[in-house]
Amino acid sequence: HWKSGQLDAIRKEIAAGNRRTRHALAGGALMISGSLVHLAGAPLFALLGNHERMSADTAHRIGLVSEVCAGDELLERARWVADAIASQPPVGVQASLRAIWAANDLGTKQALTMGPSLLTTGFDRAGMEAGTAAFASGKRIAPRTR
Repeated sequence: HWKSGQLDAIRKEIAAGNRRTRHALAGGALMISGSLVHLAGAPLFALLGNHERMSADTAHRIGLVSEVCAGDELLERARWVADAIASQPPVGVQASLRAIWAANDLGTKQALTMGPSLLTTGFDRAGMEAGTAAFASGKRIAPRTR
């Protein structure tokens, strides 16, 4: 986090045309319209282009990937994820995808307003009854913990 005095010094150096300071800012912040905007994660990597590569650990930390595994485990892990998703009721998967897309495309308030519509659009009475019966049976999937 930047302190006020540091920001003033950086602004003065940028205004004076100090090229080194301008380039140093790309490492963690960017001067836009006279105000300092903090950049991190994917936006910073996009700006750095070919000058920096992202490690698997960084991709995981900033949420670009859900997990990191050894290359020889990748196909097995991908199959597990695909099989787990495919084992879920299709209507539930479709409703979840609609909700994810809405959350990405809309603001929070608009996405929350769409909630009831998303739930009722894909409502499937047979699926709800099957889910209720599965829950009542007491059988549970052994979840994987990360």
